[in-house]
Amino acid sequence: MQLSGVNVSGNSKVTDSFFDKHFAELVDQPYSPDGTNKEVEELLETGAFETVRTDVVEQEDGTFALNVDVEEGYSRQLGVYGGFTNYEGAIGGFEFRNLNLFGSVRKIDAELEFSKRGARGEVEFIDPWFLNTDSEFRAGLFAINRSEEGYEKFQTGGRYSLTKRFGRQMKDSVALFGEASYTDVHDADIQAAFLGDREYFAHSVGVSMTHDRRDQPRNPRSGYIAQGSMSIASSAIASETEFFKATGRLGYYHPVGDHTLRLAARAGMISPIGDTTAIPIDLRFFNGGAQSVRSFDERGLGMTDVNGYPVGGEFYTTFNIEYEIPVKQFEGLSIVPFADAGNLIYDADDASLDNLRYAVGLGIRYETPIGPLKLEYGHNPDQRIGEPSGTLHIGFGFSY
Repeated sequence: MQLSGVNVSGNSKVTDSFFDKHFAELVDQPYSPDGTNKEVEELLETGAFETVRTDVVEQEDGTFALNVDVEEGYSRQLGVYGGFTNYEGAIGGFEFRNLNLFGSVRKIDAELEFSKRGARGEVEFIDPWFLNTDSEFRAGLFAINRSEEGYEKFQTGGRYSLTKRFGRQMKDSVALFGEASYTDVHDADIQAAFLGDREYFAHSVGVSMTHDRRDQPRNPRSGYIAQGSMSIASSAIASETEFFKATGRLGYYHPVGDHTLRLAARAGMISPIGDTTAIPIDLRFFNGGAQSVRSFDERGLGMTDVNGYPVGGEFYTTFNIEYEIPVKQFEGLSIVPFADAGNLIYDADDASLDNLRYAVGLGIRYETPIGPLKLEYGHNPDQRIGEPSGTLHIGFGFSY
């Protein structure tokens, strides 16, 4: 059975030409249920459609056509959100989305967020089918005004990426990405020797790879994910600070009855190249907190200056294990024992697994529509002078 064309009904905001291009590779080809389902799933993932139904119908001339009946969703969405974490304090924000720009199912996302640390604004354009291919293009502008421990910063710039998806359910991907930004570090109480350049323009480009076999991205219970990226900033692309950066992540999720075992490992390295001799403080890695080693405050693991402010590092590792146990008597409530390990090395030339710091602890989580509400305490079993005996973390979101 060969398809001679595609007939679309139910659309009022999305143009007919969009559907012609989207289903073009199915026309004049033998009917493929898998190929059709792939195109339908891509439409539903955009959020611009409530339902998409397909049927193969014989035409009067004896050929067959694919009938597509769609129910369009709300293309413009305005949202308000809020939350709380130890480091950020109260968080509030506004988000506006247009899921069907110019009737072509291209997107615009705009977000404005405030916390006790400062404010962040971002607008992003997303084209899921760049130049009518399976590649996704993103481009955005952002501005950040924040107060970190020991310094304040203003940063503005732009990001861009081109992502090719493939593999089972299109979950694997290769992306080319870049970021160009101007940063001004000011009102710094940290010793000048640890700051590096305080005002600079940085432009980096890189490649990332993702191999994803999780059952779901939001709260996976089975499967695994592997990610890696490499990027470079050079004077050849007008960057005033030059560096090489690499990051990696592994995650494994295994159901044990109605319980869930989660394992994770992350690492990163950034090193100066060219004429740059020191990485600016705002480009370095920090460790400790609710997303890493939970016996420490946010950014509290690693070397500090004489005033006790964290100065970051050029190499880090984080290892996590947790076991989530649902409380059957209270839907959405679970108990989570965990253990963490990680380090932060100031100079990438000294990168190693030495000087690991640890956490063992227990958490309580309650699932909400915007993510789990978490109350976790991480104990430091190998406390050193100047380190906390443990830290209580309160907030929303997943640890990894």
